[in-house]
Amino acid sequence: MLLALLGALIPVAGGIAVGWFVGEREAWMGPARVLALVAAVAVAALVLLPESAETVGWVGSLGAFAAGLLAPWLLELGAVRAGLDLHGSSALALGGVVLHQGVDGFEIGASHALQAGAWGVTVAIAIHSVPLVSALVVELGGSWRIAVLLLVGTAVGVVVGFSVPGAAPGLVAWLPPIVAGLLVHLLLHDLGHWVPGHRHEPPES
Repeated sequence: MLLALLGALIPVAGGIAVGWFVGEREAWMGPARVLALVAAVAVAALVLLPESAETVGWVGSLGAFAAGLLAPWLLELGAVRAGLDLHGSSALALGGVVLHQGVDGFEIGASHALQAGAWGVTVAIAIHSVPLVSALVVELGGSWRIAVLLLVGTAVGVVVGFSVPGAAPGLVAWLPPIVAGLLVHLLLHDLGHWVPGHRHEPPES
């Protein structure tokens, strides 16, 4: 688990440092996220999906991938229909960011526990974490409390992801394609939402 924690937290810490000392750099944020998305699709298509398909078949593997890809979007759609302004409220926006980091950590923890494309998933998330976190630190006010929340949210996700296969061995074959779907969704989501010029109000301290 230590390697999973280091692989998840070092890029987040790097993004925090960039946000504090360098600030958001539009020129490299977009290309870094595109590179992360390409890496994520490659890991999903070449490692996670084929490995799962050996056990549950391609139909099951692709179905689990679709579930991971669509589930966050459906949850966000439900929240919006329930009247929650996820981007207008600073508290909800910060909560969404911490949840995002938790899912990133979950993906890394689960992939390391399963030894399924572990470093491919870790590198893909790392490539996107530095520019994403640096932008978030700038957009959400740059306080040390936000930095701590990002690190803690990521670490909790790693611990949960690493623990799931042992606690629920029946999920082992289904986790890789779900992780792949979540990974691709989050990177696609970041390309659309966390872009220069899209600002969140900093949370009240």
